Amino acid sequence: MGYRSMHEVMNLINKKDLEGAKACFHEEFMYLRELEMLTIDDVLDHFEEFTGGKLASNNRITWHDDEHSANFSHDITYGEKVRGMVAGLIVGVRLAILKKMV
Repeated sequence: MGYRSMHEVMNLINKKDLEGAKACFHEEFMYLRELEMLTIDDVLDHFEEFTGGKLASNNRITWHDDEHSANFSHDITYGEKVRGMVAGLIVGVRLAILKKMV
């Protein structure tokens, strides 16, 4: 699958289309969240948590989005205890996506 905006990706997550969302993410990009770099596997694992109902995404804002980079923020609500976070917790998350230069 070619380039897809973060808006399109999150719509796929809403529809619980995990395979469609995964197809939008590629190894040639870096995924940065706050102070950590995520692997492609980390990102895809989070998709599973969203489509599985463990996490919910609200208040989405796409700050920038093109075929080379994206900047996206949203509030994540934990539907159950995940990685030490308690159910009901709401956390603001900002994600930067940058295409790797080869």
